[in-house]
Amino acid sequence: MVNIKDPISYIFNRLPKSPPTASLRQRYYNIVWPKVCYLLHQWHRTCRPNQYTTSSSSTSRQFGQLFLEWIKPSAKPFSASPQLRDQLSIEFPAILTHYCAISNNLINILRPCIQHGMGIANFHEMLQELHTKRHTILHMKYTLAHLYCKETQQTLFESWNNSKNKNKYYELSTFDDDAQGYGGYIPSVTYFRLIYTAILDVLCPFMDKQ
Repeated sequence: MVNIKDPISYIFNRLPKSPPTASLRQRYYNIVWPKVCYLLHQWHRTCRPNQYTTSSSSTSRQFGQLFLEWIKPSAKPFSASPQLRDQLSIEFPAILTHYCAISNNLINILRPCIQHGMGIANFHEMLQELHTKRHTILHMKYTLAHLYCKETQQTLFESWNNSKNKNKYYELSTFDDDAQGYGGYIPSVTYFRLIYTAILDVLCPFMDKQ
């Protein structure tokens, strides 16, 4: 355990320069900051009693409200992009991050699955199975279409293909061929966990009020 000789200075030196987004950090300051302000007020009252004409408050809830209002999250819905206005972010079909994006339809499925005990890893495996199944079905359709065209001596692109390329079969690329092929991709378990945590950090204040 770390031995802190001056805990008040320790708290002051760790004050955020911008409002924290993590709900756990916000709750920490909601508990600690009023008590720190109350202790400082009592010390100042003891050292300078002639500056006070009213009795001291017995509660610390009224202290530090300006700071608590500053770190309080704004009452806005989860925005897909901070550059978009609220009415546009609600209509935007996905949540964007630096490396990837997730559709709103997938987010609407993610929350109920996690809340009913599915787990992030199981959710990731389910998406992997669904996406590879779709690729397999497309592969089957492509192969059957080529066989049909070969049997009927026709091609889908006969109008612009030359005679050498007629009925030539091009193998469909694999699911994870991202060079010039199908380019299938499933975000990692860690990515889904970060997205889900970020959504909860925004929604927690509204959940606590219900």
